[in-house]
Amino acid sequence: MKNRQRADRLGEESIAKLLFKFSVPAIIGMVVQALYNVVDRIFLGLVSNDAIAAVYVTFPVTLLMMAVGMLFGTGGNALVSLKLGQNRLEDAERIISSIFAMLFLAILVLSVVAYIVLEPMLYFFGATENLMDLASSYMKIIIIGFPLMEISFGLNNFMRGEGNPMMAMLTMLIGAIMNIILDYVFIVNYGMGVEGAALATIIGQGCSFLWVMWHFTSKRSKSVLKLRLKLMKPEFKLLKKALSLGFPFFGMQVAASLVTVIFNHELGYFGGDLAIATMGILQSLSTGYLFPIFGLNQGVQPILGYNYGAENYARVKETIRLAIKIGTAYLICFTALVYLKTDTIIGIFVSNPEEYAKIHDMAYDAIRLAAWSIPIVAYPILGGVFFLAIGKAMISSILSISRQFLVLIPVVLVLAYFFGLPGIWLAYPVSDVITTLLTMFYLEREIKDLNHKIAYQPT
Repeated sequence: MKNRQRADRLGEESIAKLLFKFSVPAIIGMVVQALYNVVDRIFLGLVSNDAIAAVYVTFPVTLLMMAVGMLFGTGGNALVSLKLGQNRLEDAERIISSIFAMLFLAILVLSVVAYIVLEPMLYFFGATENLMDLASSYMKIIIIGFPLMEISFGLNNFMRGEGNPMMAMLTMLIGAIMNIILDYVFIVNYGMGVEGAALATIIGQGCSFLWVMWHFTSKRSKSVLKLRLKLMKPEFKLLKKALSLGFPFFGMQVAASLVTVIFNHELGYFGGDLAIATMGILQSLSTGYLFPIFGLNQGVQPILGYNYGAENYARVKETIRLAIKIGTAYLICFTALVYLKTDTIIGIFVSNPEEYAKIHDMAYDAIRLAAWSIPIVAYPILGGVFFLAIGKAMISSILSISRQFLVLIPVVLVLAYFFGLPGIWLAYPVSDVITTLLTMFYLEREIKDLNHKIAYQPT
């Protein structure tokens, strides 16, 4: 009964209070999750720019694996939130148990395939001859830990969906703290370079995996949902719906992977390995503003899904409006910090004086050209999760894929052709402007529909 009441509060407590309870732990968790990449690159900055570049060119592989985790985990969580809002706990447990089995099998197969075709895959993703040995050494270790990483990542979504944001935060916090400690031990103390960064990452994620499994299987945990062995079989009708809801995030991650490949090739052509290393710094910097918004996304999704399922349309409208305001305010502050402290940011990632001198001018120009659109990105990101949470997967897919793929690829190719390297740095902000306008069109139309439903609801 107590666990049921924890889920029911999604439809009763004030929206501001719920956003704080659900989003703050999710934001902390996502910021902690971001530290996996950021801290790795900070420590690798002690080694060389090539080490930063080599780890960055493996990023498309990580994005593809994360895409699978999002396909199952985010989609399943959206459906679980709707089922809990409809008071259908048995269906919710059937979904999470089926998702667990399918996710594990999918990641296991993909990990084996990735290991077999690793070097050709890295060449395709933009690794140069100079970076291949470092990139390959890093990925051979990371791939071993992919199943543990993806189970932890995928099931973490369900902790928030059941109304347990603190446990979701602790999942990521445990792994990230372990990763940071081991980065120092392996890279600084033992001089293991990229291999040390990879080993620290998979051990940290392994700790998160053990925590998640305890939460969903132990009788002593306070989870609303439990993994049931007897339910770990394909339920194709439910899985089809869950995967359709997860497809926008899957598509977003796959598109991001393909976009990274294109960027890597363009960067290599116009600026060489130094430009790839600079993009590695930009990508790490982007986690500073994107991951808190993703955390806000994760916090807002169960609130939206539950209330839409319960037909509390006024609360749905209030939730998305408030979330966008909060996200935009944060991004304005972050942008000001970036412009005021550009040199300091570069120094954080490249602390080796000789390497800093080599990369400073390029990184300085790249950061300042890429940062000007940061204040608007909350709108398209939160708009996408809004449509996912209310079950309109097609619109969510259009918005997500547009931002990461349909708009961005033509923009980077055109701008690179006319302006060279500066055009590549400008590609993301120009794309963000276009997709923000597209999101405004769809979201404001849906808000009008919610207003209509609110007006005709019985009082």
